[in-house]
Amino acid sequence: MRGTADLVLDNSGSRMLRPDTDPRGFPSTRLAALRRTVFEDAIQGHNGTVKVALYALTTLRADPDPAFDAARTYAEGQRWSVLDDVFWDNHGMTDPAERPGWQAVRKLIAGGFARGIVTVSRSAVSTADREYERELEWLHERRAFLAHVPRAAVLE
Repeated sequence: MRGTADLVLDNSGSRMLRPDTDPRGFPSTRLAALRRTVFEDAIQGHNGTVKVALYALTTLRADPDPAFDAARTYAEGQRWSVLDDVFWDNHGMTDPAERPGWQAVRKLIAGGFARGIVTVSRSAVSTADREYERELEWLHERRAFLAHVPRAAVLE
């Protein structure tokens, strides 16, 4: 079953997608652990600059800039090198395989031009567990990672 998301306002007044709270815990502990493993495996033994791409998912008329600002601030705080181009889709909660912006980021990863993708939250990738897991596994196979801005930083 596909999860749902609410539009919430950050304190700048911009609307962002946030997943509903699942009574069993969201994101699931298993998928959060998988994301950590994917991250650790991608970074382990890597010397040099870690290049990352910023990705946002919005609704049709929502401004992606607050999401990019939060993701950039987080990535720079981690001392990652942020690519100049940013990627986003404004189709709402669709399968990532159907989104042109997400597919463009995947091509960067596959081509070795970026090692990671930074988003404001899991919901930018998918609230559907199977879709999210599929993307994590794809990244893991390429020794790449997915990072989300800590929730407190998004709402500041």
